[in-house]
Amino acid sequence: MFCFSGSKITYVRTLYPNRGSLNFCIDGDCQVIDNYSAIAYWQIPIVVSDSLVNTTHSVMITPVSSAVIDIDAIIIEVGKTSRYVATLDSGRAMAIDRTATFGDIAIAIILILCFSLAIVYVILSVVHDRANR
Repeated sequence: MFCFSGSKITYVRTLYPNRGSLNFCIDGDCQVIDNYSAIAYWQIPIVVSDSLVNTTHSVMITPVSSAVIDIDAIIIEVGKTSRYVATLDSGRAMAIDRTATFGDIAIAIILILCFSLAIVYVILSVVHDRANR
């Protein structure tokens, strides 16, 4: 689970034969996103919501099955000008944003921490589910 402030969120993922579906929930409103494809596609964006009120929102991402899911990036937009991207690269969290100010860097660090916690939650959920079978 992680939190963000913004009006638009985009999930960037990998589509592949061994990828599965996930629940992408924003403020408790969930939608299932299928990541299966017979052909590999990398870094495919899907706008999860583009009509949010510019306030703080909570996001929960959970796997639907035991298939692999990828989170290549989460893109958060505030209005029409600000854009923050949280990505993972070789297991290290990184943030890329527009011209960085001190406030932008602080927001990017918070996004990275929330994003990392979400990934740990997904991994622990899968391990827990497998242990209880």
